[in-house]
Amino acid sequence: MRVCYLLSLLMVLAGPLQAQVFQPKLVNVGPVFVDFGPVRTGATATVQVSLRNLTGSTVTYAGGGFSGFQGFFVFGSPCAGSIAPGATCTVPYSIRPPDGSGSTLNDATQIQFTQGAQVQSVNLSFTGTGTAAAAHVGPRVINFGEQLLGSTRSVRVYVRNLDSTPLSPGGGGVSGGGFSSGAGTCTGTLPAYGSCYYDMSFTPSQLGAASASTAIGTQTDAPAVTGNFPISLQGVGVDTVNLVSLRPVALDFGSVVIGDELRTEVQFTNLGATQLNVAGGGFGFGSSFLNQAPTGNGCSSSTVNAGSTCTVNSFFRPLTTGAISDSTAFLFSRTGASQNVPINVSGIGAGEVGRVSPRRLNFGQVRVGTSISTQVTVTNTTRLPVSGFLGGSVGSPFTASNNCPTTLAVNASCQYTFGFTASSANAGAPLTTMTSISFSNADGLQPVHTIELTAEAYDRLFFDGFE
Repeated sequence: MRVCYLLSLLMVLAGPLQAQVFQPKLVNVGPVFVDFGPVRTGATATVQVSLRNLTGSTVTYAGGGFSGFQGFFVFGSPCAGSIAPGATCTVPYSIRPPDGSGSTLNDATQIQFTQGAQVQSVNLSFTGTGTAAAAHVGPRVINFGEQLLGSTRSVRVYVRNLDSTPLSPGGGGVSGGGFSSGAGTCTGTLPAYGSCYYDMSFTPSQLGAASASTAIGTQTDAPAVTGNFPISLQGVGVDTVNLVSLRPVALDFGSVVIGDELRTEVQFTNLGATQLNVAGGGFGFGSSFLNQAPTGNGCSSSTVNAGSTCTVNSFFRPLTTGAISDSTAFLFSRTGASQNVPINVSGIGAGEVGRVSPRRLNFGQVRVGTSISTQVTVTNTTRLPVSGFLGGSVGSPFTASNNCPTTLAVNASCQYTFGFTASSANAGAPLTTMTSISFSNADGLQPVHTIELTAEAYDRLFFDGFE
């Protein structure tokens, strides 16, 4: 009776064993899941996926690419289609968001490893979010205020390339309503992090309000990422003026990444025959807007000579996300007369302070007795150096180190290397840990970026060929 029972039990177990052929695992692959987090449109963030041959013979592989461009790409590999016995090579997988709508991008691929009759297939999945634009263009709304009939006043619209690759601006033409435009310095391709400006002008030919609109387009190098930035122009034609002509009286800088800046110029002209006193024009402490002291021939911080035109560099430096607005006023005076000119400013703070990517990593299954690692890159996307790096530590069996300097220059990068060491003590179930990375700059910005790591140690000698 007992013998029959044992035979029956073996027959029951033999069914699934025959249906599922087990074989030695060929390669450790990881990370198998990557969340790049928020990445600015047109910018590229990269993670290295490690392939480690666990056997004593060469393993060949195929696949691992993407069909079409959904924001992710793989460019080259030192592995060249095969991995030597016991060797490790890495494949760079990247994200480059095609727009900054805030939508989530997803894609997946599969790598197939072969050694003789043995095959191992590993699925890789990637996600990330496109945020902010590839360029700063602004101001986007310009109100010239009251301008004397037949006089011409201009305001500059700046285009600033935020990436390390060239960017081509175009468009910006406008006519009608007394408005016109000139290419200014935007006559060719902008180099990495370069800037240029368009001149938007208003020459009223009739009394009353006037308006016009245009758009400036941008395009990056391949894979091409395009942008479209509408520009709105307003003004009022008058036949009498007060002491001063000031423009613009209202402007919207559009979207600017937190910690960065965009500027334009506010100008005022003394239309009288005597010197004027100048006061005001500043913003309060903690404002995201800044006006510098007036400059120009015949100008000082407190006076403007008769007939002179003064220029005030006006900056938008967002300290928070979302819509931001403020106002100020210039007071011009002489004996017996004065003129108060209010200025309204606005803009949108977008993105994050600095870029830390990727933000979530799953190293997948790692064989006991081996380890795996990859890097998280910190890029200073602010206008000032960052320092005071904090955090990034993890507990065993995860590991962490970094090469970040005391001070990280503008547009420079450093790396945190995170790893996992598999042992029999931590085998059997996925492990997850979290850490955070923080730094600060002279604007007082101190972001906190959270990193999540997952890995699973395994001590099985055999597996079914799929992960």
